[in-house]
Amino acid sequence: MNDSTFILSRPRAHLGATRERETIPILNGGCGRGAEKNLSAIAEFNRKSTRFRIEPTYADPAPGRVDVLLAEAKRQGVEAFGVESRVEEVALGREDDRSPLVLQIDRASDIARTLAAIGAANRAVFVYLLVKRPNGILTGLRMYLRAGGKIEAVIAERFFRQLGEFTLPTGSAALFGDGADAEDLAREPLFRAWFAEHLTKNLPKAVTGLDPECAPFEVTTDGRTTKTLHLVGGDTFRDPVDLAESIIKNPTSPIQKGRDFEIGEFTPVGVRFATVRLRKTDGKLAVQGAVVLDRASRDETRRIIEVRVREHEAPRVSGTATGSPIPQPVAPSPAPLAAGAIAALALVLTAAAAAAITATNPVQSTD
Repeated sequence: MNDSTFILSRPRAHLGATRERETIPILNGGCGRGAEKNLSAIAEFNRKSTRFRIEPTYADPAPGRVDVLLAEAKRQGVEAFGVESRVEEVALGREDDRSPLVLQIDRASDIARTLAAIGAANRAVFVYLLVKRPNGILTGLRMYLRAGGKIEAVIAERFFRQLGEFTLPTGSAALFGDGADAEDLAREPLFRAWFAEHLTKNLPKAVTGLDPECAPFEVTTDGRTTKTLHLVGGDTFRDPVDLAESIIKNPTSPIQKGRDFEIGEFTPVGVRFATVRLRKTDGKLAVQGAVVLDRASRDETRRIIEVRVREHEAPRVSGTATGSPIPQPVAPSPAPLAAGAIAALALVLTAAAAAAITATNPVQSTD
């Protein structure tokens, strides 16, 4: 017979003892608005966690910015260090350092350069960027690149390099300074909280080797709803339906029916975002969240459009001297669904063109 009195009467002296917390050192690129806003999240994490304590080292080449941020870190009770330098120079100078890298840099091109420079380093990398699209929609991008995940890092570097080609040379002041959109200012805390949640949830997992609670690439347009972002590079923009179908066949991250995901397509001529849903009811694609298309309906719609274009452009044949026109064969009117498909495809292509980020349709970005 088992005697449980031993367990019940076991000395309890060590149950309430506090142990030394494990320090999570991070190298943070950028000391701008993003890093400043994220300090409060680090301070809160350090107060609440009984196992970990985040200790940032900040790197920024702009004179004085590191000192200002370190003073704010001290005020909030966060032990931090800093160096006035580009973050990639610091990272490459510490080849044996495997601490996670956090990039809060306001230019996509600078993010790309940093990712390319540290390509051989075996570090986990977190990236955070706010982008204001040409249609005025504020968008948050967050990424978690695992240590040793070379394929994801290369895709991210190529994406940010292309995005940087079509980004206006402005920073946080343009988005949140004087004359900023009131709606953007009101929603900024939601995006900052979305970034902070990602970092504080996944940073401990990065240092302990556990699987993250996120996809490698994620996006939000409201600071609340998270969508998986699938990055695809190419020479030219592809048909949205073809592209979505190819992603569904070979997804890099799980795709759940009934939930939106986003495609970030980057080419030498621009970057295009498309929101897609794999409908739960019938498994069809809803592109731009409003139009349902599949390969068959897409091909039929194109055929109908081509016929209509030829009819419209065909010159009228004059009749005899009396001026009577020669009767032309009348094509049957498309069925209601076909007519609806014409409007559907037109909406998709128009929206896709409007969403494309190009040299004449650039974006603003900030950390």
